[in-house]
Amino acid sequence: MCSMPKLTDLTAAGGVLMNGQSFNETRALEVTPVGADAIVSQLILDGLNVPNGGKVGARIYAVSSQSLIASGDVNVGSGANQQVIVNVAATLAAGKSYMVGFFVEAAQTASATLFLPSSLPYSSGAFNVSAIRELAADGYPVNVNQGAPKVTIQSCGP
Repeated sequence: MCSMPKLTDLTAAGGVLMNGQSFNETRALEVTPVGADAIVSQLILDGLNVPNGGKVGARIYAVSSQSLIASGDVNVGSGANQQVIVNVAATLAAGKSYMVGFFVEAAQTASATLFLPSSLPYSSGAFNVSAIRELAADGYPVNVNQGAPKVTIQSCGP
């Protein structure tokens, strides 16, 4: 067990934040741990605006197989600029790529603060971020997108 988990904001890089952008789908960042495996215990979404309560789900997919390797759902109430914390358990192997992000139910007509990076790829902590993708449904995000949700990974290592 990890005695000192660390938080890595995957949007801590050069770019701009845009408030109030539509977020009613799966949005994720393609990340690769550098140097060591990352043992993930939580995913955190910041800046979510929800007019009605509903489900928000954290999702981690292996890029090589497009398979879901970890997920967790929480119910959120209505409110602006919410932080959503979801417990998930996954080991992200160093040098392998993963899609890490969140699914927000379309019925919520939610919005969020999104990050538009100055360029891709970029590094954030011990992770390389190489793409931002989305899918209108709760599934593997395949469509290129410019705006990333403000995702933070809580992990042990790297």
